[in-house]
Amino acid sequence: MDLARVVAEKLGVELEIRELPFDQLLPALQNGEADFVLSGIEGSEERDKIVDFTEPYYAADDGAGADTIPAGAYCAAVPEGSDLCGFINDVLSELKENGELERMLDNYN
Repeated sequence: MDLARVVAEKLGVELEIRELPFDQLLPALQNGEADFVLSGIEGSEERDKIVDFTEPYYAADDGAGADTIPAGAYCAAVPEGSDLCGFINDVLSELKENGELERMLDNYN
């Protein structure tokens, strides 16, 4: 939730957090019900066809900040072609560089 709050703050918008069943997350992106999803989503060939994924914000195998997307890496999902993908990647890079992302993730472990 901290990461979503930071993204919303940097966008200058109010954050609305909605809980949906996992199988409804990507359809919510596709039909405009959600702007982005942060919910432990791993990229896959099938999912890549319908949404875009950011760089990983957490990788179970390698820790936060992995350069590639290994199995177990969690990414934010955004509607395909959305400018939010690059924006969220910029936010993630900033948070990784200043150590804030690691602190956020430590709070959940």
